[in-house]
Amino acid sequence: MYDFVYQEFLSFHKIDGRWLLVSKLISDIADQIAGATSTGTPLRTLNSADSYHPYPSGFEEEVKGALKTMEIASNKETGCEQFVANTQKDSPQAVVVYEVYKNDEAFQLHKTSSHAKAFFEFVKGKIVNDKIETVFLTELNSSK
Repeated sequence: MYDFVYQEFLSFHKIDGRWLLVSKLISDIADQIAGATSTGTPLRTLNSADSYHPYPSGFEEEVKGALKTMEIASNKETGCEQFVANTQKDSPQAVVVYEVYKNDEAFQLHKTSSHAKAFFEFVKGKIVNDKIETVFLTELNSSK
């Protein structure tokens, strides 16, 4: 389009048997096609989605507040490119967190950060079975 050559990155999650589009990223790659050397870093190298099953009533606002604090702190991490907390439309007590890190080292550093440790300690006993499911995502055209 115009002088731009766009490459689209779409991320989908399968939640309750339905595929949902959770993010759309568009990047201009005209300089790469023209033979110029890209100076940028890869846009996405490690994607994950965490989901928490509905938490017991009485903890909803506490968990959402802790999650918002976690989101703000995580997005300040050097290696974190995106950390977004969502609730499912048809199940507002179910939480899905979409995270993108520059690399595995950045993700490992995130998991050991003081704010992550504090969050995981805080939610013990406040989510069903204390279970947080992590799903690692790979781009459709990725060679990784």
